[in-house]
Parts: sequence; structure tokens; C-alpha cells
Amino acid sequence: MLSKKSQFEFYMENTNPKFDIALLALKGKRYAEAEEIYLKIATEENSAEAWVGLGFCKLNQLAEGRSMDEVSFCLKKAIKIEPNLQHQIESQFIGHCVVLLSAYSLVFDAAIKKDRALKKKAAIGAIVSAVSVYSGLNSKSAFGTIASIAGASAGIGIAIDSLGKIQSVSEFKTYLISVCNSIHNEVKAFVSPSHDKIIEYDNFIKQYINCIQFKAKLNVPIENDDLMRMSYLSNNITMISFKDFKENEAKKKELSALRSKYEIDALEGGKLTVQFKKTPLH
Repeated sequence: MLSKKSQFEFYMENTNPKFDIALLALKGKRYAEAEEIYLKIATEENSAEAWVGLGFCKLNQLAEGRSMDEVSFCLKKAIKIEPNLQHQIESQFIGHCVVLLSAYSLVFDAAIKKDRALKKKAAIGAIVSAVSVYSGLNSKSAFGTIASIAGASAGIGIAIDSLGKIQSVSEFKTYLISVCNSIHNEVKAFVSPSHDKIIEYDNFIKQYINCIQFKAKLNVPIENDDLMRMSYLSNNITMISFKDFKENEAKKKELSALRSKYEIDALEGGKLTVQFKKTPLH
């Protein structure tokens, strides 16, 4: 299974104190400062570790105008300096892209959740002005860092401030799929086709895009792993089962628990089941 833990172990092991300073800048979301430090080390010391750090620092800032071309350029420089580290760098690239996309997915879920809340208020007569679905999402938000994702021990943040300009879930969906495709194309061009994680990564991307499209269509803020599990359960539960009664009842209980987790009522749950059967995600 592709890891969602931090992918900074490679250059965190370096004993150069400048790397510690750069890492602290990243944790403090001072990206320009971190980039400057990594660039200085990379150019002055011809350091592969610094080029990797610079590349991932840029990857964290895709929402702020950095490009995947910049990211791959830095990683290629690192491999040119240390060819024996190619597989390790490729693995980190795959892993960090998974972390990044998972972080964006959490922000997307937060956007849908807020959008649903605003629509609910409007439905009961509350006065709602035209606001961005991110009006309450700032650097102190639970969604402002990837530190909490799957035990990402290094606590590296991602830049999402510019996402506040997005005004709808539909617009965010379009943006997110575009970013996902850009990342995927660069990974496929950069990573060796024989890499042991590339097939698993391809499957992750397909499921990721399907989940984003599904959530946008039905306006449900369900985490991707739970969404795919709900899809599986919805397609493998029978109304009446005598042969595998206990197993079937256990699946029903699990599906009910997942619906409760996301406050999905019976009517919405029925709509989800219909859609899952029409377009399975698992």
C-alpha cells in the first residue's frame, strides 16, 4: 500500500545544520526562506539532498504558482549527482505526491462540508451572503497542514492560501483534477516504468479522480478511503441473505456506521447506494 507518511526522511538524515534550518522553515510554512536555503546549499555544495529538498519544497507550493517542471528539474539534478539514489528519490517522489494529493482532498472535503452547511442554512431561511467556501479556512484551520495526515511525523505544511479564491465546489473539482493530472503526467515521465510502486500509484490516481468527481457530483464530504469502502459495501450487501447471514449483517452494520460518521441520513444514503451501484469506486 502506498504510504501517506512524510517523505522527508532522506534529506532529514543529513548532519549539515543548514538542513535543520531549512526544515524548520518548511514546518513554519516559510517556503521562500526554505527554498533560499536549499538553493544555496544545492549550488554551493553540489548537494543531492539539497536538490531533493528544493524539489519537494516547490511541490508543496503548486497552489502558489510553482510547477511540476520545476519539481522534476530539481530531482533530476539530485539523481545526476547521486545516480545510485535514483530508486530512492523516485520512491519519495511517488510518496510525496500521494501525501500532497491526500492533503488537497481533505481541503476539498472541508469545502464541501462548508458548502452543505451554507445551503442548509439557506434552506431554513437564514440570510447567507455570497462568500467563498473557504472564508473560514485559514492557516490555523485543521486543514491548513498535512501534519495530521496518516501520522506525517515531519509536519510539513502545504501552501493553500491561494485556494481561497475558488468560489465553488465545482470550480475546486476542476482545479483539483487538473493538478492531479499534472502531477500524474510528471510522475509517469520521471519514474522508471519498472518501479515497484508505479502500478499501485496508477491505481491510486484513478481512484482519486473517481472519488473527487463522485464527491463533487453528490456534494458529500467523505474521505476517499471511506468512500471506496462504502462503494464496496453497497455493492456486496443483499437485502436477504441466508447463506452468509452473519457476514451480510456485519457489512450492513459497517455501512450504517460509515453513514453515521458523515451524518448521512436514510434518503441521502439511498441516493449514494444507487450511485455506487451505477458507478462503483472500489
